Amino acid sequence: MLFILAILIALFQSTNGEIVISSNNSLIRVSRQVDPHDPSHWRDIEGLPISEEAVNAGGYATPQCEPITVPVCQGAFYEYTRMPNILNHETQEEAGLEAHQFYPLIQINCSADLRFLMCSIYTPICIEGYAQSLPPCRSVCERARAGCGPIMGYYAFKWPDQMQCDRFPVLNNPEGILCMERNLTDAEKAEFESIQSAREASKSHVTEENKPLSRDYEMSRELEQAARLTVSGENSGTLKTSGAWLNCSCDCRHPFVSIIPGNDSQLAQISTLGFSNCALPCYSIHFQTETDKKFVDFWLWLWSALCAVSTIITMLTFLTDPSRFQYPGQPIIYLSTCYFFVSVGYILRMAVGHENVACTAVQALLNSEENVQKRIFSASILQYSLVGKAVCTTVFIFTYYFGMASSVWWVVLTVTWFLAAGLKWSNEAISKYTQVFHFVAWVLPGVQTGVILMLRAVDGDPVSGLCYVGSTNDNHLIYFLILPLVIYFCFGTFFLLGGFVALCNIRRVIKFQPRVGTDKLEKLMIKLGIFGLLYTVPAIVVIACYIHELRWRRVWQLGVACQCDLRNENDGRPLDIDWNPPTPEYAIFMLKYFMSLIVGITSGFWIWSGKTVEAWKRVCRRGKRMKQSPTMMNTMIEKSNTIWSIPNMQSPTQFPPKTISGRVSAQGSFFALEAEPRPNIFCPMIQASSSGIGGSSIAGSAYANTTSVLEPKTANTNREFAYNGTEFVSPRQGMY
Repeated sequence: MLFILAILIALFQSTNGEIVISSNNSLIRVSRQVDPHDPSHWRDIEGLPISEEAVNAGGYATPQCEPITVPVCQGAFYEYTRMPNILNHETQEEAGLEAHQFYPLIQINCSADLRFLMCSIYTPICIEGYAQSLPPCRSVCERARAGCGPIMGYYAFKWPDQMQCDRFPVLNNPEGILCMERNLTDAEKAEFESIQSAREASKSHVTEENKPLSRDYEMSRELEQAARLTVSGENSGTLKTSGAWLNCSCDCRHPFVSIIPGNDSQLAQISTLGFSNCALPCYSIHFQTETDKKFVDFWLWLWSALCAVSTIITMLTFLTDPSRFQYPGQPIIYLSTCYFFVSVGYILRMAVGHENVACTAVQALLNSEENVQKRIFSASILQYSLVGKAVCTTVFIFTYYFGMASSVWWVVLTVTWFLAAGLKWSNEAISKYTQVFHFVAWVLPGVQTGVILMLRAVDGDPVSGLCYVGSTNDNHLIYFLILPLVIYFCFGTFFLLGGFVALCNIRRVIKFQPRVGTDKLEKLMIKLGIFGLLYTVPAIVVIACYIHELRWRRVWQLGVACQCDLRNENDGRPLDIDWNPPTPEYAIFMLKYFMSLIVGITSGFWIWSGKTVEAWKRVCRRGKRMKQSPTMMNTMIEKSNTIWSIPNMQSPTQFPPKTISGRVSAQGSFFALEAEPRPNIFCPMIQASSSGIGGSSIAGSAYANTTSVLEPKTANTNREFAYNGTEFVSPRQGMY
């Protein structure tokens, strides 16, 4: 034994610090550049336990070598091993069970160094008379990982922690730690050097050209992983079942635009997918046919026009009779007003044109031309957040500010419904907070809009041609669109459900009271439920479309920027299968724009009733009378001389909620006939009675806002009537 050790030491010194072992026509080098008899140089490697016997420089008992029985390593590089190994496996059976997990990688020959790495870790070489466990050199691990790591990543496996390359010593390290290295051929050396240089270049940020290999690899893996997740993708099944992998070459190629920033510092900041001076074209990179462009214009014209017409009718209906619309339903009018201005933004974009709103002209390079002069041309790129123009900002304010304001008014509407139905607030009590509602609903979206303008985050939408936010920046899409919409939606839905539950409880209580009908309450619940669905469903769809776009937008862009082919994972040869990258669905974008405007069309649902029809009939009749009778004004003046008396009603708070009494006084207030009072349709009807002058009696309906009951001074007949805003009716007929 001492003789063998002496021979090894002599060989070590004669080979300038390398021990060369020959076994089965394979050469293994054990590197060391210091005196092996110096105990201070025998030290542990971080994370690799080394036996304490190695501290002794000589004259110690060593574990006996044993033949290798692990099938993966048996007869491969050397004949004998020693247990325990550097991973503290006590037997070869225990080591073999773990090493066998890597047998599929060895079988496909992803790296010529993998088997050597596995054997040097699980069955380390045993040299008689030398008790030190020899780990593999770091270069062996790096070559194995470069070849097999990507394939493990394909199947979502991480490189094992016990095989992290930084835990192994470097060949010919100054610390003098021995390690095992495989003799490489010239071709293997050249390949490893190229991989090393590519890895070093990927860590350098000097120029973009220094890291094409690393960038292409990362983009290929990202694109392949996304394609595997696609349920209905054309290549999804191929990647999952046929053992194929994706090899891509990515660049800023057509239809992307390679811009020449020149002295413009803002253009110099534009990048796409990590490619500097690479911009998105004016129109979508996926929907560039004339049919797609024309249909987008038709689609936006159709729904924006319908939205504008519907909201105008709603606003004019409110103006014909403002007293009809009290809280809690009044926010519907402001919600409709917001959608009117949103539709104005769409119409403005359609009138000005896609390119004039969402695009800007720059100098660009044509990559396919070798002549530099011919490569330079003028191109139209998408409006980025770093540059802007007035018409773009105007469209953005109309669409974004009023769109967010409509969401806030939806929250206000649900809050007022909850206060009225859940907390039993009257419309007068809710109206006290009108200024608060308006402040929140108009100022909060204004703050959001101001922040976006200060950050210069307005950009163009390549599909619709609108100027919005988040079309080119994922962070802007998250924080300025998705997050606010989700917050507003959650608050509104919470209060809507709270109000609906309160109405259900009221209905359950009323059903047990005799001679009390629930028809009107049930109609109100149905109306409230329908209106809630008409808002919540479009809101959910719009949010889902934005989230879908955020998740897949980069993948869609990679599918255009990267030229890829499918290859066999065993030998790396190209497969005779066409690669079809994931692409967006045209219908999803059209659905998003439709749902963004449909709420404005359906917001008038709450006012669509017989009262609205009657109000418009009165307006039309007045207009006809004004045209047909030139002496109409004189007639109105004559009629106004007939004065009507308003009964002096006592305070409603002095009486129980269901009965209010009062007296008609001869000295009551007076007003002209044409000043007609309006009932409050959102407040419950309270029956009232009052005794008239000279024994005449008037029975009418009193409301929470004290609707007046009118009677001519000269009336001496005993009769009962009430005025409902259109005609005098019997109180038994009701006001609704």
